[in-house]
Amino acid sequence: MGAGRSKEAAKNAADRAVIDKLSGAQLPESPSSSAGPSEMCVQLRWPPPLYETEAEVGLPHERVFTIACSVLEHRVMGKGTTKKIAKRLAAHSMFVRLARD
Repeated sequence: MGAGRSKEAAKNAADRAVIDKLSGAQLPESPSSSAGPSEMCVQLRWPPPLYETEAEVGLPHERVFTIACSVLEHRVMGKGTTKKIAKRLAAHSMFVRLARD
């Protein structure tokens, strides 16, 4: 369960907690509000992020997925035990990169 100033912020907090629990890694808090890379692209009038499955390795019960997230010339990767986790990790990495630049 997540808490936040808005429904979206609460959902992002809950997502972050699930990813932390599943991956064993802790994601840093977002640099600004609860907006993700999609919302940031809309605000900046950029094309939306593109997600591509780069790799699926391992046995069927131990798969590790690698998802690439691209926005303009920026490209980052996310790895996880499910496509959903890998995509969210890639989205978080992209958000951090865009917020930095």
